[in-house]
Amino acid sequence: RVARTVVANGTVAADYGATGVANFRLLDLDSGSSLTLRGLTLAGGWAQGGASSHGGGALGAGGAIFNRGTLSLARCTLAGNTAQGGGYFGDNNVTGGGGVGQSAVDSHGGGPNGASAVDLGFFGGGGGGNDGSVFPYANGGIGGFGGGGGVGRSDPGGLGGDGGFGGGGGGGGANTSGNTNAAGGIGGLGGGSGGSGGSGFGSNPGAGGGGAGMGGAIFNDAGTVILTNVTLTGNLAQGGLGSNNGSGYGGALFNYAGQMTLDFATLSGNRVAAGSGAIADGGAIYSLGDSAANCGAGGNTCNAVGPSTAGTATLTIANTIAANSSGAATGDIVDAAINGGTSTWAASTTTLTGSAAFEGGMTQLSGSLVGGLGDVLIPFDGNVIDKGSCDTTAIDQRGIARPQGAACDLGAVEVVDRIFADNFDGTPVP
Repeated sequence: RVARTVVANGTVAADYGATGVANFRLLDLDSGSSLTLRGLTLAGGWAQGGASSHGGGALGAGGAIFNRGTLSLARCTLAGNTAQGGGYFGDNNVTGGGGVGQSAVDSHGGGPNGASAVDLGFFGGGGGGNDGSVFPYANGGIGGFGGGGGVGRSDPGGLGGDGGFGGGGGGGGANTSGNTNAAGGIGGLGGGSGGSGGSGFGSNPGAGGGGAGMGGAIFNDAGTVILTNVTLTGNLAQGGLGSNNGSGYGGALFNYAGQMTLDFATLSGNRVAAGSGAIADGGAIYSLGDSAANCGAGGNTCNAVGPSTAGTATLTIANTIAANSSGAATGDIVDAAINGGTSTWAASTTTLTGSAAFEGGMTQLSGSLVGGLGDVLIPFDGNVIDKGSCDTTAIDQRGIARPQGAACDLGAVEVVDRIFADNFDGTPVP
C-alpha cells in the first residue's frame, strides 16, 4: 500500500496479442493506496471477466483502472479501453465459475482466489459440482465478482450456484435418470442467470450466464476518484454472452459505493453493449449505491464518513461534457441504488449531456505536448463556450489559461480561436 505521484508526457497502452486484442488491464489500485497521474494517455486496456461453460462468467471491470484506493487524474486521456464480461466457451467438462482474472478450470473457479469444487468463491468463481456429485450447488462468493459454479451430470441434478456482483449464475445440473430439470443459479447485478439442466440419460447441464461489463475505462470499487481536465473517449463496457446474457454499465466510468468527482472533463463517444435480454445503460457514467452490509461483504473498506454512509455512492460533476454515448437505455449518466443503499448525484447546469450535445474531434497536438497533454477533443461548436463556472482550475488539459472569454468553457479544453468556433450562420466549423 503506497502513495505515488506519476507525472509524464506520454502514452501507456496495452500490449496486443496475435489476434489484435489487448490482454490486460493497465492499473490496479488496492485499498489504502493512493495514486496521482498527470499528463498521461491510457489507451487500449482490456479487463476480461473469466469464462466458463456450465459455471457463470465473471465481471469484467475497469479496462484501464480498477480502483479501491484514492485515485487522482489530471490532464490525462483515457481512450479505447474495454471492460468485457466473461462468457461461455463450450467445454462440457468445465463447471467452475469464472473469476475476474482467470477462466474456470474443470470444477475449480477461476482466480484470483477461485474456489475448489462446491466451495464459495470471492473475486474468483464458485466451484462446480463434478459428474455424479450429490452436492446441490456451489455459489459464487457473495459480494465477490466471480460467476457461480455450475453442476455436472448427477442423480438428481444439482442447482447451479448464484453469481457474485456482476457475475453470471451457474448452470443447473443434468438429471441423468429423472424428468425434473435442475434450475440454474441467479446472476448477480448485471450478470445473466444460468440455464436449467437437461433431464434423462445423456442430457447436458445448463450453460452458465454471462458476466457483466462495467466501467470501460475506470471501475471505482468503494474508493475515491478525482478527475480534473480529463478526456474519456471510445471506451466500452460490454456484457458477456451465456445462457442469459450479461449487462453493460458505465461506458467510461462505473462508481460502486464510492466517491467520484469530475471537474472540467470531456466524456464523448463512449459505449455500452449487451446481448439480447440484457441491459445496457449509463453510456458515459453509472454510479451505484449499495447497503453497508453488501459493500463490506466483498472485503471493501466501504469509503464512508461514518457508519451511516457506508455503501453510499456519491457523484459530483461540474463543468463537464458527458455526451454522444451509444447503446444506453436511459442516458449518458445514471445513478441508482440497490438493497436499500443510497446514491447521490445532483444534476448541474454546468453538465452537458445528450446524443448530439457536443461536436468535437480528437486532435493529437504537435510539438512538446504529447500523451494526455496533447490527446484532446477540440470542440467544434458553441454549446460549450463560456458555459462553465470558473473555479480554482486555472488551466485546461493542454495548459491553456482559463478563461479565454467571458467565462470558462465546459469540458477539458478551453477554446482559444473563439471567433472561429462557429460559422457565421451558427453551424459548426467542420
